[in-house]
Amino acid sequence: ASTATRLEKPILLEPASEGEEIVIESDAGEAIAVMPGAEASIIRGLTLRTLSFASHAVSVYADNTLIERCSLQASGRNSCGIVVTGRGVRCLISGCSISGCGGGGVLLAFGVGPVSVSDSAILGNGWSGIGAFSGASIVITRCDIKENKLYAVGVARDVSVTMRETNFQGGLHRYLAPPLHPQPSHQSR
Repeated sequence: ASTATRLEKPILLEPASEGEEIVIESDAGEAIAVMPGAEASIIRGLTLRTLSFASHAVSVYADNTLIERCSLQASGRNSCGIVVTGRGVRCLISGCSISGCGGGGVLLAFGVGPVSVSDSAILGNGWSGIGAFSGASIVITRCDIKENKLYAVGVARDVSVTMRETNFQGGLHRYLAPPLHPQPSHQSR
């Protein structure tokens, strides 16, 4: 699978003028991948869509990425709106609409964060609105998270979740997951 747009150095990606619509669509791979080396990139005011299996609208691998006022949809099965990957990678998602994804709206990989999601609508996705694997950290503020097939927020038990002024349907669900760094067993014989 290929990626429509790969950011490999810090960049501001936004329409040139107010009211201009820019759509980045991919039928094989991410619409945008923010790669290591593109730390502090800003993606603002875009419509991002993917159509194929396990292809995410945005994959974030670089620290301090801002995704703001974007409309995201990843309609392929197991496809997420935004996936954040990499130990300690931080991301700010603000004022976005994330809907119609075959997978989750926002998915945090092992050890990611803190990630902040604010003033966003995360609606009608195939998994949870927001999901997070072990060791991740997320702050959710003033969001509407509704009509997702699983939960509003579904996270491993050790994920740090802070929710403020958020309207959600489907609850916060914590599931049992293996620890990020399993400890060796010290069983005596």
